[in-house]
Amino acid sequence: MTALRHQRLGQATNTTLYYIDLLEAPLELLLTAPIDFVFIDAAKSHYRLFLEKILPYCAKRATIVFDDVLAFEDKVTDLYNLLSERHLSYSHVASEEGDGLLIIDLSNEHS
Repeated sequence: MTALRHQRLGQATNTTLYYIDLLEAPLELLLTAPIDFVFIDAAKSHYRLFLEKILPYCAKRATIVFDDVLAFEDKVTDLYNLLSERHLSYSHVASEEGDGLLIIDLSNEHS
């Protein structure tokens, strides 16, 4: 439901919401074009796996957002390790007291 709220707040009109198990989904069959925006709010301990799975399908200028990374910082250590290993830059944006989003802007990686 958070994704729907953010979709409405951002007035996004050309979107497709997938309620799937990202680790099991056949993305090569589901996606018809490179992804330009991804919002992930799921099992925090799997965030690294989600990023590894989705990166090959992202457009060069894609933005990837992970929810609740500050409130569950102890569960997203593997995500931060992957970001460091791949030299992916990111930023944090506060979303509510004690919590926030992690935002990866891939356009910064290709400039």
